Amino acid sequence: MQYTQTLTLIATLLLSTTVFAQPQSQPKHYISGFAGVSTKDKLGEVLTGTVHPTNNYLAGVSAGTTLYKVNPYLQIEAQGTLVQYAGMQHHPEVNAALVARTRSKALPLPFTDKKIKLGASIGNGISYALGKPHYEYTLRENGNRLLSYLPVEITAKVADSPWEVMLYDHHRSTAYQTYAKSGGGDNLTLGLRRLF
Repeated sequence: MQYTQTLTLIATLLLSTTVFAQPQSQPKHYISGFAGVSTKDKLGEVLTGTVHPTNNYLAGVSAGTTLYKVNPYLQIEAQGTLVQYAGMQHHPEVNAALVARTRSKALPLPFTDKKIKLGASIGNGISYALGKPHYEYTLRENGNRLLSYLPVEITAKVADSPWEVMLYDHHRSTAYQTYAKSGGGDNLTLGLRRLF
C-alpha cells in the first residue's frame, strides 16, 4: 500500500510541474530521470497491469535524440541509459537502444484551458550490467550481464511545455534465448523528461 501511495504522490508532483512550464519549440533531444522498483512479473503481465513489486530498486538517467522524423506524430530516436540498482543487487548498468516514439495531437485537458499530448514508445537494444545481476539470477534461476534491452514508455505533457511525465518499463531479457538461456527482468518506473 505504501508503494502505491508513493507512486501516486510522485506522479502528482511530476504532473504539476508540467502545468506551469514555459512553451518550447520543436524539441529534438531529451534527458530523463527516473526511479522505480523491480517486479516479479514478465513484460506482458506488467503491460496488462499485473505488478508484484520486490525489494529491488533502481534509479537512472537517459538521454536521446531524434534520428528520423517519419511524420509529425512518429519519430525514430537513439537512446542511452545509465542505471544504478539498490536492494537485492547493487550494480550499475548501461543500455543503448533505437526507439520508435509516437505523440498524439494536442488534446483538451479537462478542467483547464491547456492541451495535453499523450505518447508511447518502444525500443530495442542492448543492456550490459557492470556487476552480477543477483536479482535476475534469483528471479529467473540464471542471468547474464549482456541482455536485450526493451524500453517501453507511456508519456504525458502539456502541449506547449518542455517537460514530460513518463511511466517507463525498463525491460531486460534474453530475446528468446538470443543472449542467454534465461535471465532478465522488468522494472517499473516513474520519471520526468526535459525536451530541448
